[in-house]
Amino acid sequence: MTRQDPSASGALPSLADGIPDNAVAERKRTREILERLSLQSSCGRSVAVSRQAKAILEPHPDLVLVLSEALSKVHLRRGWMDFEIDLGRRVGWENYVPTKRAGLDDEISFVMRRGHLGASRVEVNELCALEPTAKVTLVIDGGWPKKHVIPHLVTAWIGGLRPPEPWEARLSARDTIRALEFWSGHAFDNQPDAQEGRPFRSTFREVIREAKVTLACQKIFRRN
Repeated sequence: MTRQDPSASGALPSLADGIPDNAVAERKRTREILERLSLQSSCGRSVAVSRQAKAILEPHPDLVLVLSEALSKVHLRRGWMDFEIDLGRRVGWENYVPTKRAGLDDEISFVMRRGHLGASRVEVNELCALEPTAKVTLVIDGGWPKKHVIPHLVTAWIGGLRPPEPWEARLSARDTIRALEFWSGHAFDNQPDAQEGRPFRSTFREVIREAKVTLACQKIFRRN
């Protein structure tokens, strides 16, 4: 089954699609905060928020409210950066949980999360007991050493560092195997207001293939 990522055509789903009225209002306020948000690292460098990151952040006002504080505690460099920051107080909940192990071709539940190119494993059958956390994770692209670009936030979440999802294009073959090892035994909590559409059944092999197709389509659209 081929799944079309709305971001491949440059358009995200309507803000109100399948989202309760109070969540729509909350997301509107969060979007307004994001538009005027000024992010700076501890070394005084500004950090832009990518379009992808804004789509990821909009359903998470608790994360947006601590973003500036978390970023102010890190020192930037060139290249790809992953930061885990402990803010010293509870700021939210980890949003993934241990679950039944699944192989590459085992059919399990996935969902498309806003701002993501690939589908994420999701737990839909169990009431998840989430762990409180004082940590925030930031993923920042600082550009390559010879490129003079403004660093930009790729994604962020409340909680500690975890392996990337196995469909991410930046992963080497070895890193993909490590990612599969982790996500074969873990899944995200079901959060409808942060999702595009409903959970569906598929396999890791299929969602990795679909993400590669989506990425290839995006590159073609950008060239045209």
